[in-house]
Amino acid sequence: MLRIERGEEIPESWATMSALVDELNLWQPHGTDRWVALGVADRDPADEARLLALVTETDPP
Repeated sequence: MLRIERGEEIPESWATMSALVDELNLWQPHGTDRWVALGVADRDPADEARLLALVTETDPP
């Protein structure tokens, strides 16, 4: 989020995930060009916590 606030352009879907999740568990499965990320979106106390998953070929920023 700090990098977005400084004006840095963060590629999608990383920008969306950073807006929803404070921490991500991130890994790249062996032998693939994909990234897998898991995080819990629970910033809004009025909403239920949600487990979010992301699979992308875009390298993390």
